[in-house]
Amino acid sequence: MINLNSRSISDCQKFGGLRSKFWPIAPGEGEKFVLVSLIMLCTLFIYCTVRDLKDSLLANMDGDISQSISILKIFLVLPVVFFAVMCLGKAIDKFGVKKTFLVANLFFLSFFLFFCLTILPRHAQKKVSEIEISKLISAVTQQEKATSCTFFEKIFLLVDNWPITVFYIVAELWGALIVSSLFWQIASKATSKNEEVRFFSRFSCIGSLGAIFSGCFTRSIDMKIGINNRISYISIALVISDVILVGLFLYLENKFMIKKIPKTDVKPVKKKVKFGFLDSFNCVLRSKYLIYISVITLSYGLAITVFDQVFKEKGSQSFEGGAEEFNNFLALVSVGYGIISIIISFFSDTILTKFKWKNAALMEPVFMMLFFPLFFVFSMLDNKNLKGIVLIVGIFADSFSKGIKNSIYDATRQIAYRPLEKRLKTKGQAAVEAVGGKSGKTVGSIFVLLVRSSSGGLLGRLNIVVPVIFLILLAWSVVIMKLGKYYEKLKKEEKQSYLKTETTDKDQKTSAMA
Repeated sequence: MINLNSRSISDCQKFGGLRSKFWPIAPGEGEKFVLVSLIMLCTLFIYCTVRDLKDSLLANMDGDISQSISILKIFLVLPVVFFAVMCLGKAIDKFGVKKTFLVANLFFLSFFLFFCLTILPRHAQKKVSEIEISKLISAVTQQEKATSCTFFEKIFLLVDNWPITVFYIVAELWGALIVSSLFWQIASKATSKNEEVRFFSRFSCIGSLGAIFSGCFTRSIDMKIGINNRISYISIALVISDVILVGLFLYLENKFMIKKIPKTDVKPVKKKVKFGFLDSFNCVLRSKYLIYISVITLSYGLAITVFDQVFKEKGSQSFEGGAEEFNNFLALVSVGYGIISIIISFFSDTILTKFKWKNAALMEPVFMMLFFPLFFVFSMLDNKNLKGIVLIVGIFADSFSKGIKNSIYDATRQIAYRPLEKRLKTKGQAAVEAVGGKSGKTVGSIFVLLVRSSSGGLLGRLNIVVPVIFLILLAWSVVIMKLGKYYEKLKKEEKQSYLKTETTDKDQKTSAMA
């Protein structure tokens, strides 16, 4: 077995038994580790808060939430995110990570400040009369109206409620641009290869507190104050978090990311080779290794999207208190996700360093294979006494799958790029990360939309959903096994090349001394 990073493992061993498992951070590394972790904390706080708010607003607008989410993800979120990711790549090439990060945060800061304090409250106020009228209609009539709603009626509903639609898209952009892309670029730039394995798996120890704080903050807001005041309080918290996030990044960048080079040692800067998006995409198609990583990324996006939509639809049907009550339910899910992420992070370093890559990578699909079908089966049982158990199983499955993703899945995916040569890694990783995740979520949304087009709706067609998801997870596991063989082969070649170079250097030094 080849270690992922032999130097990092030896560094962990010198700390001693307990410290190597819980805090393998050298005294000089503590400040940098905490800074990056706090950046992750602020990022996840904003992500979980806007995610829960957008879903609760959508559920309040339309009780049939899964179909609305599918339409949004396919026809609006996917093209907007693709365009934004292409712009992000060009911006990083031209202006660098620092300026791009600051401009992106300025956009989100302005949006949260203006949109959440002015547009959304006015729209919510406008809908108060409609909500009051809907309360007079019986639950049976509401359900019949939701199931008979056509595809085009859904589109008109989303257009009529354009503030909620816009907020949903921007919330998805935060996840795609800041959480999935810019944060990990900052983390990679701030840490050395010697620190990656030890740091990456433990950023969530502090960072996942952001999800817990988000859930506790959302649930602490009194439901009696009304949706307008709730949105105002949430928007102020988002703005404060974003300001703190930018401040932490500037401090980190100034202290640890700027390399001060003496004037005597200044060398001419080589012109960066810029890669277009299509060039990067073609690079993926020519590499079987990158195709395997793309399949893994796509499989996760597909599986988690289908599960999330079933879970949210089940949750929205279980709570009849509107956006406030459903938002509190989603906040509870965020708290569970944060707690489980922290617990898993304490063992993730051991898993990443002691296990082979494929064994660590298999944890996510195997867990999903065990617990997703269990939730689906409970959801098919039409028993009011089991409603609480179904939601508990759903919260457990959702929290654990995302906790494993946050601490282990993301780390194994980033580690998989290491053995690739620099050119292939630079071009391929950009395309895989940009296309894989959102494509998986889009395919999942298309699948949900097709299932919903048949009679019975999404919850009524779980007999179709369960075997399809199981087959996807099985295929995902097979691809991980194949990629694991490639990974071990490339690591062995890399190690042999390193030993050969080291031997050559020693021979040259011996000859020079002679």
